[in-house]
Amino acid sequence: MFFFERVFFLAGIPLTLFLGFYLKKYRDRLEQKQKIELDNFTLLEEVSKQFHQPRKRKLFTDFLRLLTICSLWVSLSKPIIETQKLVKSAQVILLLDLSKSMQAQDFRPNRLEAAKLAALEFLEKLPSEVETALIVFDREASIKVDFSKNRQLIRSAIKRIDLEDLGNGTALGEAILEADRVFRRKNQKSEQKNIVLLTDGESNSGIDPIEALTQITELKIYTVGIGSIFGTTVAQGLLTKLDSQTLQEIASLTEGQFFNVFNNTEELKEIYSSLSKNYRLENKQVELSIYFLLLSLLLISFLFARDFLKNLF
Repeated sequence: MFFFERVFFLAGIPLTLFLGFYLKKYRDRLEQKQKIELDNFTLLEEVSKQFHQPRKRKLFTDFLRLLTICSLWVSLSKPIIETQKLVKSAQVILLLDLSKSMQAQDFRPNRLEAAKLAALEFLEKLPSEVETALIVFDREASIKVDFSKNRQLIRSAIKRIDLEDLGNGTALGEAILEADRVFRRKNQKSEQKNIVLLTDGESNSGIDPIEALTQITELKIYTVGIGSIFGTTVAQGLLTKLDSQTLQEIASLTEGQFFNVFNNTEELKEIYSSLSKNYRLENKQVELSIYFLLLSLLLISFLFARDFLKNLF
């Protein structure tokens, strides 16, 4: 946003332009009067030819003088540009469980679609300055979208995920290590390096998630568990249980936070929405007066130097 703190000084600009126009007209009348007083027409024609080029230079000089004064008025009006900046620089990786149990329909229409809606809600409210990546996992972890500020890119990747992408196993530890590798590869100094991990089951593949925490850099992990610790039966008689204890431990050891949601898509969306509030913006104002003042000084110096050299030679 751009605004002037002392708007009343801008009134000097139209006043300056009016006076400039009036003085130019007055000078033109004086010059015309001098021409008429010439007796010899041939001499008048010769004078007119000689007068043409200097007149262009005079117009250019008049323009520079007006620009100088107008720049001073703008400087006095204290122009300010206001931008929004993250209070703390941040990077976020979304970890999304794609194990077979995500097809369970205790969330409507199913766990996977509820998780996707929550992730999209998170991205919608996340400040655009925050770089975001997406990693999905079943018995292995893979990067869907590397760090980017292109929200459309990551939204499209989330929307394209469907039930056919679901696999066997849940490798929480591998997903955490993969996220850490993405952070290391980016090698950017951010004040907040966070992971938002969503899963509905127990880690049953790859490295133990608690052991994985000993191998990563300082990351804060928010864990979101969906489902029940008592277990839920999904398609083909598959029983899935939420390991809330491990998720709580992951969050605690990394100074994050644990959330548990059962059978409530709206609550899941609210959790993700609340997580986006960790990335606050602050208004930053930059005053531009000095730049307009410098422009005025440069123009004054140019006009002075040109007049000095013209008189010298």
